[in-house]
Amino acid sequence: MKLLKKLLWLSMALATFVGLSAVVVACDKTPATDSSSSSITESAPEDDNLAFVYRVSLQNATGFGFSGATVKLMDGDTVVASKNTNASGNANFLPSDVAQVGNYTIVVENAPKGYALPETVYKTAALAGTETVVPITPTGVLQEAAPVGTYYRLGDVVHDFTVTLSDNTTFT
Repeated sequence: MKLLKKLLWLSMALATFVGLSAVVVACDKTPATDSSSSSITESAPEDDNLAFVYRVSLQNATGFGFSGATVKLMDGDTVVASKNTNASGNANFLPSDVAQVGNYTIVVENAPKGYALPETVYKTAALAGTETVVPITPTGVLQEAAPVGTYYRLGDVVHDFTVTLSDNTTFT
């Protein structure tokens, strides 16, 4: 009888472990992003360890980087190179992206919703291997309903929402 109890406890513990492991693995999935064809490439996180010509980092005041913004290096009205920021918030321009080292104007587009870009004009240095940090600041809670299926990551500005507690008290 004692052996049967031990086997039951062991099998329940194993089933619990397997179930929790499945939940952890499922929670670690990132949603697929729209990969429409364009001439803009996303800077892969592993590019952070390669010898880059220029790195442009899009970060908030705490150093949290933002992915998916478009960073362009401009020579006057001409786009020299264009990349999307990676998961670390970096757009890494490699030697294959930039034919010539120079002073290029940095233009950032598609900043995360709820954040503002500085009005300062940022430029690259005429020296390979340099990094420029472009700070962005939150504009506050988004005063609109969140789109269906919205989920938040660390650093995201949230949409306005209302919560009703079990005693019918509401907070916005």
